[in-house]
Formats: sequence, structure tokens, C-alpha cells
Amino acid sequence: MLSNNMGKQLEFTIMSKDGTIWRAYNSFTMNIASEPIDSHLAYRLIVPGEQWHHMGIYQRDLTTFEQSPIYENHLTNYNCVNCHTFHSRNPEKMIFHMRAKEANGTALIEKGKVRKVNTKTDEMLSNLVYSYWHPEGRYLVASTNTIYQSYFYHSADRMEVYDVASDVVVWDTENNVIIDNKIIASPDKMETFPTFSPDGRRLYYCVAENVENIHKNIDKLRYSLCAVDFDPETGRTGTEIDTLFNAQKEGGSISMPRISPDGQHLVVNIMKWGNFSTYHSDSDLYTIDIETGELRAIDTINSNESEGSHSWSTNSSWLVFSSRREDRLFTQPHFTYVDSEGRFHKPFVLPQRNPLKFYRDNFYAFNLPELISGKVNVNPRDIATEMATDGIDLRYEK
Repeated sequence: MLSNNMGKQLEFTIMSKDGTIWRAYNSFTMNIASEPIDSHLAYRLIVPGEQWHHMGIYQRDLTTFEQSPIYENHLTNYNCVNCHTFHSRNPEKMIFHMRAKEANGTALIEKGKVRKVNTKTDEMLSNLVYSYWHPEGRYLVASTNTIYQSYFYHSADRMEVYDVASDVVVWDTENNVIIDNKIIASPDKMETFPTFSPDGRRLYYCVAENVENIHKNIDKLRYSLCAVDFDPETGRTGTEIDTLFNAQKEGGSISMPRISPDGQHLVVNIMKWGNFSTYHSDSDLYTIDIETGELRAIDTINSNESEGSHSWSTNSSWLVFSSRREDRLFTQPHFTYVDSEGRFHKPFVLPQRNPLKFYRDNFYAFNLPELISGKVNVNPRDIATEMATDGIDLRYEK
């Protein structure tokens, strides 16, 4: 029915039976998009509050209701698994991180083969955290972070995840080298949430001034959006930084810039302070004009609860994002259609066979939903076996 009516509007009539007579009870219409969505959605399932037990990274076939694991942490003693990232929505190339004594490091998966990589060097704050692939697939840009968690008994937003230090580095995956670009790793600033432009020649990232006594002054932590040129031949950045959103002037804080593959739309999270949108009920999605810097709230998809963790489809016609709007507790994937005029349409939650029962009984949050163009074919036990090895060490290059 959907494929036969792409680009059209369907009218549905609900009938009720009064004795032997059928009567029209209600009617509604449904618009069918002309452009298809990617076939699969990847996400992490986790108990709210960053509890590590019984979590995993899963994939859902969007043409059916089938969910299958990419990895489940019971295979490695219930450690944390997080921050999965795919190369240009390609299911054959991805990374994700593990934090555990027995399996600490980064899993790099290419065409079903797994490599463990020790992405922390002596010169870095941590293993790679928030990462994004270069369009050509050789480089991966990522933050290294010193992360804290705080819980609040006096606030509607019960938890905050924040950095006390962070830098952005470039990983040359072909040569096993971390490339140091000082301009995106300043000691007096905190850089995080990097991303590339679709042509791979601009690097966007969020940056905040260091905050003195940050644990008591967390509400002063505000991130701007900056961009710098990037050379795909050398893995080096330019020397001039452009500021697209100035947090101090605008009075807000930005996170997770994501540019559509066609280069037409830059979507970000904006909240009053901080950068971890999941725990900020005031976090909304905005578009920023790359040329003019014009900021615009996407009112058709924002709610009174947290919005964030967004990902584009391959054809730039769909955006998936996480939201707490359904029950104010669990983040769930929502989809919005973006038409040729750049309008974002009414969002809908990830369909389930029995949605009322599923979302009523579900006790896991959907974290970092990412659209991918097919199914990830990898054996989870192969991942566990490889992550128990010593892995590959990286070299730090200034």
C-alpha cells in the first residue's frame, strides 16, 4: 500500500456497525512520502541513569518489526558499550567503544571483520568518545574527554553528564595514527562533538571556555559552534576558526551538529547550558544556516521534553531523533520527513507491532538512534573474542 501510493495522500475511514448497518465513525488522511527511508535503524538500549548492566547495541529492520543485536554486553561481563558510529550510514563499517577491565578499547568493524584498537595514547585525555567518520572513510574525528556525572535532588532534570576537560583529535585509521591538531585541542578550551561537512573539507565542532570550579558552576558551561577547514590529504586542519553560534552572545549552549548528506541542512541541539541533551528537558532541535548563521527552531518537531541525538537518512529526506515526549522518562526514536522545500513534518515514534503494550512495558531507553542503509552482519561473539586480545596501539603524531 505504501509503495503504490508514494507521493500521494491516502484517506482512511473507520466504520462502526450499528445492528446490521455499517456507519462511518471517523476519517483521517495520511501523507505518503515520495522518498524512502533507510532500511535499518541502529541504537543502544540502556536503563535510564547510565546503568551499565544488561545493555547492548541493536538494529531494527524498518521494513518489519525484527530487532537483532549487534552486540550485547553480557558477552564481556556486563561492561559499558557506547558511542557507536557508522561511516556514511554504511552497515559494513562502524566503531563502538567498551569500558571494562577485560575488554577496554574500541571495536573497529569492517565487512564483518573485527579489530580491537587501543585509541588512548599517553598524550590524550581518554580513549576516543564522540566520533564521526570522514566521508572518504580514512579518517575519523573524535573527542577525548574527562567526563563526570552529577545527580540533583532539587531539579526536574535529575542528572547531568559533563566534561571537565576535552579535546578533538583526528584518527588516521589506515596508518594507525592519532593526528594532533592544536587548534582543536586548546588547553584553555573544551572541544567536543565533532562532525565533517559532506564534502569532507570542513570540520565542525562544539567549544566552551573552561569553567572555574565547574562542579559548582555547571550552569555556566556553554558551548559555541565553530568550524575550521580540513585537508583530506594530510588529516590536518586550517589555522582560522569560524564561529557560527556564539554561546556567550546567544545565551544558550549547543551540541551535536549534524549536516544532511546533501549539505542543505545543519541541525543542532540547543539548551540553556551544558551539552548532554538527553538530560535537559529544555533541549530542542534547531537549524543553522551555514552561510548566514541564521538560527531557527524546528517547531514542528520540538516538544516540552528533551529532543536530541539526531541522525540523517542517506537521501537527506528523513531525520531520526530521540525524545522523551511520550512518558518523560525513556528516550524513544522519532522520525520526521523533510520535504524538498526544507520543511520538517509532524514526527512519529518508532512503530511497533503492538505500540501501546510495547512502550508501556519497555524499561529501556533508546540511545543514539542512527539510520543505516542495511543490516550489520557481524557475529557478536567474534567481537567479544577480539576485544579480549591486546589489540592495536596507536601512534600519536604532532
